[in-house]
Amino acid sequence: MQRLLISFAVLSLIMPSAASAKLYKCENDKGEVIYTDQACQEGKGKELKLAPFSTYKPNILPVPAATNTEQPDPVASYKSLEIVSPENDKLVFSNTGTVTVAFKLDGPLLSLKGHKFAIALDGKRLKSRGVTNQIRLDRVERGTHTLQVFVVDTEDKTIKSSNLVSFHMQGRSRLNSPTPGKQDLTKTIPGSSNTIPGGAGTIPGGSPNIPGGKR
Repeated sequence: MQRLLISFAVLSLIMPSAASAKLYKCENDKGEVIYTDQACQEGKGKELKLAPFSTYKPNILPVPAATNTEQPDPVASYKSLEIVSPENDKLVFSNTGTVTVAFKLDGPLLSLKGHKFAIALDGKRLKSRGVTNQIRLDRVERGTHTLQVFVVDTEDKTIKSSNLVSFHMQGRSRLNSPTPGKQDLTKTIPGSSNTIPGGAGTIPGGSPNIPGGKR
């Protein structure tokens, strides 16, 4: 029991922090050994040399900055969409009515999200879709037309629109071209016996026709 009391006494003196600067081992009138922070009376005891208290400084880590987990807005990733060919109000010459529309998108096309290019001719959006920056149109009639290009999603909703461009389609006139399978009577064919309009040509299988004379 005496040892137990001594142990509790030691713990109660050691646990306090820097307030317990000194510790004494003393002996009372009954011959019991006690530990106290007060100097022993009548010199019955001695001061104990205690090791300095060990200190611990925790390593405080900085709080990480909050990360943005939101997905980027696809509209914001497309800064601009511009038709570069044909140029606005320019002439396009093609006998077959073919015109190649070239355009430039500022920002990569998000094709993995199903984004594609679409084109409208004269305000009517065509059915064709693509992922390249060129679209060829065929059989465009002669005259003035308008063009516009779009970036569309999987539901064919417009994400980005280009500028509106007009062009003038021209080709060789059909009146100046011979009709396939028919002979051109406006020109002579060397070595043939075709008549020459307004002249005195030969008549196949007959005699020369002499105007005002006899045959």
